[in-house]
Parts: sequence; structure tokens; C-alpha cells
Amino acid sequence: MKVIKRDGSIEYFDIEKLRKQTLEAVEGLKNVSQQELEKDILPQLKDGIKSSEIQSLLINTALNKIDVDKPDWTFVASRLFLNDLYHKVGKKYSSIKGKPYSHSLAQYIEYGKSVGRIVEDLDEGYDLDELDRYIKPERDKQFTYLGVKTLHDRYLLKDRDGEPMELPQHMFMAIAMYLAKNEKEKMERVKEFYDVISKLEVMVATPTLSNARTPHHQLSSCYVGSTEDNIESIFDTYKDMALLSKHGGGIGWDFSRIRGTGATIRGYKGVGGGVIPFLKPVNDIAIAVDQLGTRKGSINAYLEVWHWDIEDFLDLKKNSGEERRRTHDLFISVWINDLFMERVRSSGTWTLFDPHETMDLTDTFGDEFRKKYLQYESREDIRKKKISAKELWKKLLISYFETGSPFLGFKDEANRRNPNQHIGIVRSSNLCMEIMQNTSPAKYKPYNGFVFENKKVKDGEVAVCNLASINLSKINTKEDIERVVPIAIRMLDNVIDLNFYPISATKKTNLSNRAIGLGVMGEAQMLAESCIYFGSDEHLHKIDEVMEMIAFNAIQASSNLAVEKGKYPNSDGSLWSKGIFPIDTANSKAKKLVQREYVYNWDELREKVKRDGIRNGYIMAIAPTSSISILSGTTQTIEPVYKRKWFEENLSGMIPVTAPNLNIDTWRYYIPVYEIEQTNLVRAAAVRQKWIDQSQSLNIFVNPDEVTGGKLHKIYMLAWELGVKSTYYLRSKSPETEKAIDRSDECLVCQ
Repeated sequence: MKVIKRDGSIEYFDIEKLRKQTLEAVEGLKNVSQQELEKDILPQLKDGIKSSEIQSLLINTALNKIDVDKPDWTFVASRLFLNDLYHKVGKKYSSIKGKPYSHSLAQYIEYGKSVGRIVEDLDEGYDLDELDRYIKPERDKQFTYLGVKTLHDRYLLKDRDGEPMELPQHMFMAIAMYLAKNEKEKMERVKEFYDVISKLEVMVATPTLSNARTPHHQLSSCYVGSTEDNIESIFDTYKDMALLSKHGGGIGWDFSRIRGTGATIRGYKGVGGGVIPFLKPVNDIAIAVDQLGTRKGSINAYLEVWHWDIEDFLDLKKNSGEERRRTHDLFISVWINDLFMERVRSSGTWTLFDPHETMDLTDTFGDEFRKKYLQYESREDIRKKKISAKELWKKLLISYFETGSPFLGFKDEANRRNPNQHIGIVRSSNLCMEIMQNTSPAKYKPYNGFVFENKKVKDGEVAVCNLASINLSKINTKEDIERVVPIAIRMLDNVIDLNFYPISATKKTNLSNRAIGLGVMGEAQMLAESCIYFGSDEHLHKIDEVMEMIAFNAIQASSNLAVEKGKYPNSDGSLWSKGIFPIDTANSKAKKLVQREYVYNWDELREKVKRDGIRNGYIMAIAPTSSISILSGTTQTIEPVYKRKWFEENLSGMIPVTAPNLNIDTWRYYIPVYEIEQTNLVRAAAVRQKWIDQSQSLNIFVNPDEVTGGKLHKIYMLAWELGVKSTYYLRSKSPETEKAIDRSDECLVCQ
């Protein structure tokens, strides 16, 4: 039988070559065999077959064998895919055929520079020969097939012809080199960074994975801002959003200050068009300014629950009604205060106001907000509209069930626990609901007749999300957490200084607050391997202990960095400076969920932080991690598994996937998410929330055949009562969910 090689030449089929490859592919794995793979592949080979077709047949044969009792076939498929990748990339460097990483790190970097894909100064100050020897090719064997395919499709740099030009371990080393470029002890730091990311112990977010080492060094995930109630601010917002979206950032934006429908404008009563018409262009910006042609932009618009236009806001994603008042491609979120939730609970009346007359409600929270709100309710000289709080809540939950949104942010809890409330207010979250940082709109000169001039006098605060996630399936002991967390904090802090900022307000804000967001992923795998049921009391105890260890070491590491590099500029007067930590401000009901002795002496850390300061104004946030969890071969963020076996759809088609390390011991502990009591997800979120200064992307999952309004009310009311700061998607089970997971609506940048 003749085989057509990639260069067009013809040779006779050599079964020993095939056997060498299949033997390497199955080595050390369980319930897979070389003989079984060869038995199925040989009948598929025909005279005149291309060598690339043989490779595809091998991979697909292995993929088709993946099942709950034979999950290791995914590693067979991965190794076969990697063999092909080694061959393709190696040809660019004239390396030894079939031998992985036979070309040097220096060759790879030089080639990357020559094609404009690697930044010119990446290798300055490094001993490349030493780093080349430090690279561990065997770490490629950690990847599942879906993991390495995701790495190939989304993260490995491509040359001008769209072909991969780097291998996984070269990519990890180059990222580590970029993140360590400003360190004094560069060689020591780069090895630390390389180890934690190449061993999949910590994974940085998608923008950092994609862009660190490249001339396009946009490393941040999301941006959060606010718009003032004037036309200049609104249209400046559109420009800012376009620039942020152009560079791949997800956006969360507060529009609560824009006056409501029928408001007075320049003395003319009843002429205001409200906030809805200004959101239509935001929707269109998300479509027009896409992510380099691969995906539309992602923008989440926020409105406070007392806003005059809140009812119309909840209709934005409906499929019926006036199309000019619909924004099908815009995410929406409601910013909810405690007073509203109390009135829902007591079946009370709720009053809507026009922010043109009650603007200070957007600048206050807690007792001050309550006082002002009640005063406005008693005034007769302002516009107001009284409705049933419960009916508005019901409308919100119906929209949540039908469209998956609006997402919910709890304003008072977010601000009570804001470590930087001394200098501002949290007005909204980001696209994925995990970032809780101060923002403010830009300031403009008062309107001056019809003189056409640039009125901006001061940039607003636009918050930035710099994210990474600890892989709990690998890092969950005291020893490992103490080793890994300081490295992760240092990497994230470096992102702030190395980042490209699309607009000036983002750079100014990020350098002032030095905000980062260290989160977690792989929680469900950690629990299954520990023989703990998701949602059980043992789960709450386990995650409480793990989150304490991560929080303590994150705060301590940031304080140590403050000694080395200086504290963040806005730190004086912050809760950090007073030795007040997230656990100190946590909701009392959440604290009662788990009773145990703390692992660490927190009083000592409080004194240290008060004495030495802290490097980062915001430190922890749990983002969604779909892409990086897949790459790392673990379960998503803080979620249970969808099923024990499911299918992921990508450019290659439907790829079978099983829960990580699925075996006779872990099977029973991998409970599919739709079979779990959802209030248990909320209870677990409340336990995590105690330890983090920002928030978490908390999804809720319901079966349409079983869900009722009462159940949804119970879930989201409980989230508020237990001090959870925000909730993300409400996902419904559907026939499509049974076939494959649809990730088309998921935020890529936070992952």
C-alpha cells in the first residue's frame, strides 16, 4: 500500500512507524491498548492515502473510544495530535523529524520576531540556553484532547499563513518571560512562573495567554465604567467602548445616571427619551466592533432597580415588541439595593424615580441610600411612579428564566465590603459579574448655551480586570497553596505594569488601585477526588478551609510585594490599611454556615498589613473559566459538571468529554448540575464570598419542566440574604444540552 507524504512524495506503508506512534500514545494509560487502536485503524487504510489522513484517522478512532469506563482515550488522542503538531512546527525550524522540542527556545523566539508575532525585547536579560534546558516537554502529556485542541485553536501563535509556529511548553516559557521581564531576579522568577502555568497549577486568563509575548500586549480581561447624564458623556462612552472592544476587552457599564423617559431637558418638560434609546447604539457597537472577526464584542449594561425606565429595561431582550427598543446582543444587569429586596419580601410598594432629580441615589449605599430614598418617596415636587415590588421582582425573574438575564448585582453588599469605599463607590460589575471595583463617570463643564466645545474636564474611573485562577484539582493543600499563591499574585501584579491600555482612564485607574482578581477553578474535581458530594456540609467545610488558605496567602503575598515594590497609591484610608479583611465584613448568616477553627492567625496578618501596607487594592475574584478549565483538563470554575459524559462542539465537530479522572471511586461524587438542589450552589457561594473582596460568577441551573416562580424566588432571595454579591446566568436544561454544551454566549475574555 502506497502513502502520499505531506511533501507530495510517495512511499510504501510502514506498519512499524504506525506501531511506534501508537505505542507511545498508549504508554502508561489505563483501559487502552495499542492492539485495540491498530485493529480499528488498519481496515480504514487504503492505497494512495495521505499521511495526514492516517493521522486524522488515528485521532478520530481514539476519540470515538472515549467513554465513562475508558476516559483515558482522550490522552491517546491528545498524544497523537501532539505528534502531528510537533511535526508541523518542527518543519519550520528544520528540527529532527519526529522529535519534540528539538529546535531551541532561541530559534523559536527569533522566528517569532521575524514574522512579527513575538515582541522584540522578549529575550533581553535572559540566558536562553539555561531556560531551554529548563523546559519540560513531558508536561505536554497532561493535556486531554479537548485541552490541547483548545490550546492549538485559541492560544498557540500562528505564522502569516495561519499555521502554528510554537509548541505548548515554548508558549508557557515565553509567557513567563514576558511576565517576568521587569523583575530584578528575572531568571528565578521566570522559572517560578513557567512551573506554575506549565504544570497547570495556575492559569492566567485568555487575554494574557493569547497576548503576553506578542507586540499586542493587551493582557486584561474586562473593563468597568459609568456614564454621566449628558450627551457628551454618552457619546464619549460609545467611543471608549469601541476602543475597548477593538482590543478584545469585555465591558460592564453603568447607565443609571441617564435621565428617564419623559424627563425635563433644558426646561422643556416631558421631552426626555430615557435610557433605552441610548442602549441601542451600545448593542450595535458590540456587533460592529468585533473581536478581530472571530466573535462579536461583549457588553453588559447596568441599571439601578429604582430607575424610571427599569421596566422597559427588562424588556430589552424580548423577541416581541418594538424592535427599535430591543437589544438582542446586549447583556443586561440590574443593580439591586437591600431596601428593594426587603419590600419584595414584605409585598411592599416600590417607587421609581428619575435620576435627573435623584442623582445622589447613584452615589450612595446602605443607610445613606435608604435615608435619601425614603426622603424622595415623601416629596411631592419630583416625578415618581409607585409599583408593586413583588410584581417588578416577578417580571425580573420571568425575564431571567426566558432569556438567562438580567444578571443580578447586590449594590449594598458590594459596597459594604468594598475595601476602597473611602474613595468611591461600586456602581456595577463587569461582563461576568465577578469584578466589584470603584468607578465614576468623567466630569464635564456645565452646559453653555449652544457653544460647541469639548466639555470634558476630568477622566472618569474605568476599572480593569486582571485575572488568573488556581487549579484546585492540583492545588488544595496548605503546603501547595503557600507555594503557589504568592507566585500567582506576583504574576498578576506584573500584568498591571506590562499591560496595554486602550483608553487613558483605564491606565490611570489601574495604576492607582493596582486591582487584580485571583480566582479558582476545578472545585468539582477536587471534591470528587476527595469523595465529597457537591453541596454537602462537607463541601462547605472543605471550600471554606481552602478559600481561607488562598485568601490569607494572597493578602500576605500582596503585603510582601508592598514592602518590595510599594503599596498601591490609593491605599491610605482603605479597609486594608485599617487591618479590615473580607472575612471581617462578611455577612453574619454566611459566617454561620461553617463553624471551625481557622487555619491561620489572622490577627498577625492584620498587624502586618497595617504596618507594611498592601500592593493591590483589590485581590480576589472568581471568574468563569470555561476555556482555561478545558485547557487545564479540569472542571469549570466553581461549578458541578454538566454530566459525567458530554460533548463539546468546536471547529472539529463534536468531541466526547468525560468528567476529569472519572473512575469507580469518583463516579458517585460527580453529580450532574441539573440534579443538584440549586440552593446548595448558593450556600457554597456564600461560603466562598466570605473570603473574597470582590465577587464570583455564580450560575444557576434549572430544569424547565420542574422550575416554578416560587423556586426561583427562593434561590435568588437566599443569595441576597446570605451576602452573595452577584449572580450570573440562569441556565435552563434543553434537548440541546443533552447533546452538547453550547458555549456561544459565554464570555471568552474572563476565561
